[in-house]
Amino acid sequence: METAHHRRIYSVAAWSIVALAIAVAGLVLLLPPPSFSDPTFLRPRTALGLMAAILMIGTGGLLLVALQHFKRKLRIAYALVAIGIGLYGITLAQLPIIGFFNIWDSWYASSGVFVIPFIFAAGSIYAGVRRFGKLLGVRSVFSSFTLAISVGLIVAILSYVAAKQWATHQDIDGNNLYIAIVGWSTCYSVCATILLRRIVARIGPFYHDALRRLYIAVAAIALTGLHEYITSYPYSNPDWYVSHGISTLPLVATGLICVWAAHGLCGLNTVQAEQAEETIGEPVPATDAEYTDAITYAASLSSHPNDIDFILDDLRLVTSNLTADQALSPDDKRRLINVYLKVELYLLYHDPMRNFSREEIRSKLSPGMQAVIAKQTPPDEKKTAPDNADAATTPA
Repeated sequence: METAHHRRIYSVAAWSIVALAIAVAGLVLLLPPPSFSDPTFLRPRTALGLMAAILMIGTGGLLLVALQHFKRKLRIAYALVAIGIGLYGITLAQLPIIGFFNIWDSWYASSGVFVIPFIFAAGSIYAGVRRFGKLLGVRSVFSSFTLAISVGLIVAILSYVAAKQWATHQDIDGNNLYIAIVGWSTCYSVCATILLRRIVARIGPFYHDALRRLYIAVAAIALTGLHEYITSYPYSNPDWYVSHGISTLPLVATGLICVWAAHGLCGLNTVQAEQAEETIGEPVPATDAEYTDAITYAASLSSHPNDIDFILDDLRLVTSNLTADQALSPDDKRRLINVYLKVELYLLYHDPMRNFSREEIRSKLSPGMQAVIAKQTPPDEKKTAPDNADAATTPA
């Protein structure tokens, strides 16, 4: 089935990214290091750094291929997050390469400008999450670009000054700028993490698990940035924690979490219309429970449950007047079908995140329920314009 096929493709892609990262790390451990370096220090540090970078770059690529079923505004937010994570990996890849070839004395490395893309990477993730929250009506002080930029600049300036005072024993040119940029980018990641926590609390059940994974991934990026920021001060050369690559392990863990999150987000695109099973004769009539189950399922697909809460009032009214063993009356069934059709119209025309089709939604219902809904659906509903949908899904 097409849905299972897509799931397999995304799973294979995710595992391939992990396998590639491990293979590259293993290759680095086997390569002869430059004569000027100690392989005991250089190999693990370079291997782990490249492994983390490949996981991040792969995450960005995996996310970018899963945009087709989302609406345009969400695709932009989604792409910003994907580009940010991918750029984070590309920037991260520079560190082990510069270290492996010992080109720290070059202007590009010694000036510290090679880490400036970290700001754009974290800023892109923040911009995507902020846009995501705006679509769902999530309001927070952390949604303010002005606040995020201002706090980031202040932290960067204070970090630059502090590095001159307390990190000068490293004797590494450009270290002041490096610490300042790590602090700035971490501020963006922290703001994005806080916003995502609010989004997860607001999002509908269909999206909850995938967005929770993204929240964990962005939180891991923020914590890794904080770890890098803190460990940049006391470092002295040689230092076993940094020189042996142990300080890079959190980055590897974060990369794995990002791939896991990307796989979950791709899974949102595997819920597609399924081929209905062929039945001989009339389908089994829908049970009373299937009427309420159909509404509950359709409502769970909404990314912004508050938008359809008023539509569900009729469902609550019908169920509240029933006793445990009482059957639905014909009038109750008509009212429930009307509720379902209103929720369906909302998903087709007004959900801020995903492009649903009528077949896709109904394919998860029982054949009996599909038959009942088809009979009560107006003949020209397929031509229903968004303006008509407004009337059906707007509270009086």
